[in-house]
Amino acid sequence: MVNSKAKNNQEDGIKFPQMKNIHIRCMEKGEEDQVAKILVHGFSNELLYDENSTKNIIVTVDKNNKQIAGICKVQDSNSLGKKLSLFEILKTIPIRTAFWIIMTFSSFDKVCDLILEDEQVVESLTIHDNYKKQGIGKNLLRHAECMAKQRKSKKISLFVYEENPIAIKLYKNEGYVITHTIYDLKSLTFGNETSLKMEKTI
Repeated sequence: MVNSKAKNNQEDGIKFPQMKNIHIRCMEKGEEDQVAKILVHGFSNELLYDENSTKNIIVTVDKNNKQIAGICKVQDSNSLGKKLSLFEILKTIPIRTAFWIIMTFSSFDKVCDLILEDEQVVESLTIHDNYKKQGIGKNLLRHAECMAKQRKSKKISLFVYEENPIAIKLYKNEGYVITHTIYDLKSLTFGNETSLKMEKTI
C-alpha cells in the first residue's frame, strides 16, 4: 500500500517533497470519472485494460476540493498481457482510432520485447493543467518507486517520446537513464517518431 501522505519513507530510503494541501494515495472506488478524464487529456491515444487497475494507479488529491491533480499508473510486467482482444477493442471505437491501433501494433511488440520479467513499468504519468509545476510529477515518480520496492522489484522503467524534453529532464533528475531507442512510424501521419526507454535500478 502506498503511503497516504507525502512524507519521507525511511524504510525504503525515498524522500518525498512536501506539498501543501496535496496528498498521494491509491485510486479509490468512485474516482473512475476523474481519473479517466485526466488520462484521456494527458494521453489521448492510450487504450488500456486492467481488471486490478485501482491497485496500480496512484493519485494526488487536493485536500481542499477533492480534485484529483495527477495520476501515475505502475504496471507489473508479469501482468502486462492482460488486455482486451483486438476484436473487442476495434468493435467499440471509431474507425480512425481503430486504424491507429492496427498501425501501431508493431510498436507495441517492440515495447513488450524490451520489458523484462519482474520489472515495474510506469505506464502513465500525467498532471492536471491546474496543478502543473508544483512538484507533483516528481512526487508521483517517487511513490511509484516505493510501490516497485514493495513489489520486490529491482528495476522500474518508463517510455517517453524523444520530443518531450521536459519529461526527459525530470526522469533524468530522478535517476532514470536511457537504455533503448525505438524508431517507428507516426500514427496517421508521415515521418518517424522516436521513443526512449528509461530505467532506474532501485
